[in-house]
Amino acid sequence: EGMSEKIYILDVGIGENNAVSDAATSGRVLAVSPKSRKMTTLVSGLSYPDGIDISHSCGRMFWTSMGHALSACDGSVQSANLDGSDVRTLLKPGTVHTPKQLVVDDVDHNLYFCDREGMSLHRCNFDGTGHQIIIQSGSLKVPSERKDMMRFCVGVALDRANRRIYWTQKGPSKSGNGRIFRAGMDIPAGQTAGSRTDIERLLEGLPEPVDLEYDTQTHMLYWTDRGEHPTGCSLNRVDVSGDTDKETLGGKIELLARQFHEPIGLKLTKKGVYVTDLGGCVYLVCGRKKTVVTQGEGCFSGLATLQ
Repeated sequence: EGMSEKIYILDVGIGENNAVSDAATSGRVLAVSPKSRKMTTLVSGLSYPDGIDISHSCGRMFWTSMGHALSACDGSVQSANLDGSDVRTLLKPGTVHTPKQLVVDDVDHNLYFCDREGMSLHRCNFDGTGHQIIIQSGSLKVPSERKDMMRFCVGVALDRANRRIYWTQKGPSKSGNGRIFRAGMDIPAGQTAGSRTDIERLLEGLPEPVDLEYDTQTHMLYWTDRGEHPTGCSLNRVDVSGDTDKETLGGKIELLARQFHEPIGLKLTKKGVYVTDLGGCVYLVCGRKKTVVTQGEGCFSGLATLQ
């Protein structure tokens, strides 16, 4: 089992002593073998890649790139074979603003991802068709909303069994105003992405929640938080099974590990939770024990595993 396990991570492109002027084309998809700690570059020349996930059914990986400028609408979504060959652009630059975490629905062959500056949550098919916005947290036509970081959507997770989607709105950097929401995977009949009434705010006042992961077995929601120490720069989880009492849910958050260097990606496995951070480390958190799997010179964002 150790032989086949592989971790796929995104290097944003702002580390490695790269010239800052080259950062927008220095992003990479890397493969890491936890056993040998060897790191291989599979795809390079990416523009600030952020979220990655794998479809086991079709043997491909999918990732988002935030694009050259955060103020511009020049984000994209791409896919490739697991060895980095056959790179395809599914949503070309300009289709989305700043796409962030991406998750694969391997049953319906859909991709879900958040668009931060686009203040929205999107769905499309594996080939990029059927692209639609299913959550719209603000209007791009309203300048005050465009500037409102409280509306920025970052992390996304699916609970397929209950047809629910979870996402984070992280708030301004290090502000302690982060929130986690959930809604149905589909827009209720007669409603729109911006007017839907089934949105629940589960948690608020979090340091700065970013990426999410939902455990279908335990109904636990896991997330990385890049806010201020000591409760930020952490890996957390909370039980969202049954009827969640939103008044008391915040008091039930478990802080599993902290002292990361701006953690971003996370992935639940049988071994524990893998976490990446902008400090260039991949960690494994097992129970409350945190170990470094590998360390590089990059700045790591999204994370996916194959096992």
